[in-house]
Amino acid sequence: RIEASVNGSPWVPVDMLDAMLSACGTTGPPAKALAAQLHDQIDIPWDIAISVHSICVNPRWESRLARVLPNTDRLSGDSLGALVSLIFNRGTPFDQPGDRYREMRAIKVHMGVCQFDKIPDEFRSMKRIWPTVPGLQKRRDLEADLFARGLAKLPVKPSVIKAAHAGTGPIVVAPGG
Repeated sequence: RIEASVNGSPWVPVDMLDAMLSACGTTGPPAKALAAQLHDQIDIPWDIAISVHSICVNPRWESRLARVLPNTDRLSGDSLGALVSLIFNRGTPFDQPGDRYREMRAIKVHMGVCQFDKIPDEFRSMKRIWPTVPGLQKRRDLEADLFARGLAKLPVKPSVIKAAHAGTGPIVVAPGG
């Protein structure tokens, strides 16, 4: 509630903010009923929604990601964005046991040893979790593609970073290669 009021107040009228706050914490069937009840009270213009997301939401999720995964500062914006999208959907269970989190754990390992080139396959492998949910399967493919495009923007190929990381010292990457 506090987060919604702090993040929303500069951009939306008080009555709209109150309607949004009344829904905070509501989930499942009650949320569906409440959404139907509130749908004509909440109308956020696209430019406002994008501003709030860029200024308030993205930095919070990027910070969460940096706390749980090593080497996020070595990624391009596209690769980082793909991981932010993933945790926005799945949370940050990079240490959770069980088959459902297999790829999440693998991503953490790959990030730790700078094997970034292996991460797109982990996104795609997650589709096994939702065999009958085409929307989530498509999202994982799009995230994998975005992550891979981001790798192409790195000044040094992931294999060079991996080789440098295999040594005992810190990774030092000179501009241009």
